[in-house]
Amino acid sequence: MARLDLSNYKRLLRTLLPPDWVAKVSAGKIGIGHDVATTEGELSNPSALAVVERINNIFYTRLLLRWKAEEYKMRLALIELAVEDMLAQRLRPRRLVIDATNERSFAQMVRDQLSGRCNVEDYIASAGIEHRGKKYSAKQLLGDMYVQQFEDNVMALPGGQGTEWVYADHQLVKASKGTYVYEEDSVGNHADAFVAGMLGVWALLTGSERVEIAAAGAGDIGGNPDRKGIIIPPAPPSLLC
Repeated sequence: MARLDLSNYKRLLRTLLPPDWVAKVSAGKIGIGHDVATTEGELSNPSALAVVERINNIFYTRLLLRWKAEEYKMRLALIELAVEDMLAQRLRPRRLVIDATNERSFAQMVRDQLSGRCNVEDYIASAGIEHRGKKYSAKQLLGDMYVQQFEDNVMALPGGQGTEWVYADHQLVKASKGTYVYEEDSVGNHADAFVAGMLGVWALLTGSERVEIAAAGAGDIGGNPDRKGIIIPPAPPSLLC
């Protein structure tokens, strides 16, 4: 599929991205996670995009966006705009991981649009991962992996005024019967930023690190498998984005 001309959409969306957001990115490796909008019942869930930087094994969320837009070109344009902002500063993302569980055709559009500029990898929540005779879902393993970063206090979310929604979003995640359940609030938010952040961290892990996570198995990576919700420890000022 040929690359689409989204310049008109990007002009409209320019104001949604903080003008200095790329200046916060330094010399670390960069991963991008994208949770694609879906519909639950009568409510439409938002899309979310997370740009995560890894410095000395600490993960900094440099950009975290959540939005609702039915027009697929708007979603595609916002992703491309963020990637272009980084490339303009000679910052090349390691990869973008997109939740393609129910949106494989859109994931392919993103892959075509970013071809030659950013590698795109599909995440399928129900995909089975087998290790030593045990089977786990990607949702289990990646969820445990992401939660572990908070419990180790090495995951930095945006802080300060106006970011309360980020923490409310993450609190929609509950552990249940060895996996994770994303609850929905009254307006359709569905832990979208949690999923985008999780995929952003996964995008940064090397092949050997992913193998280690699979070897540990769901529920054995660390923390309490019976946790009722995610407890985000207060990060010191140096970890706030």
